[in-house]
Amino acid sequence: MEKFKEDFKALKQALNVDKDNELCKILNITYSAIDGWKRRKKLPIKYEKYIYNKKTMNEHQRLKYIVDNSNLSLSQFALKIEANLDTLKAIISGKQKISPELAKQIDDNYLYNPNWVLYGKGNMYVKTSSDLTGDQTKLNSQYQATLNTYENEIIEAYRKLTYKKREYYYFKIKSDVLEEEFREM
Repeated sequence: MEKFKEDFKALKQALNVDKDNELCKILNITYSAIDGWKRRKKLPIKYEKYIYNKKTMNEHQRLKYIVDNSNLSLSQFALKIEANLDTLKAIISGKQKISPELAKQIDDNYLYNPNWVLYGKGNMYVKTSSDLTGDQTKLNSQYQATLNTYENEIIEAYRKLTYKKREYYYFKIKSDVLEEEFREM
């Protein structure tokens, strides 16, 4: 099944509708809008949030979500996390389960919570205190209390970046901070 048909079907399932006209009512759109999606074979990005509901995703949908958000092809993603391409294909198709080792590899590269990757439990990105121990828990609660929505959005976007991009922005931010401190002297 092509990607659009899968996504369209998943959108209907997520919104608990069977027919296109029911979908129109729920989304407050015209039927011609849906016809346009079908012609373009593309679901508008603003409706993907309904498909990728972390509470209703099964493990192959979670892996597909992670790969889609990596902005890499499946083969590039496999190389980046040092995983077998055929294994990833089998998981996405629902023929195989995600192993704890694969969840760890994904966490190491993209900072997704391994419990969420494996079981759909917990936070998708930000590690919760149940995932941490000792000083990490104390630091996590202190930092989470001070983060506002804007900062959380920045962190979420950062976690979607490749390792090289993360490293670039880390050093860019550090240099900006040092520059400001130097100006204040």
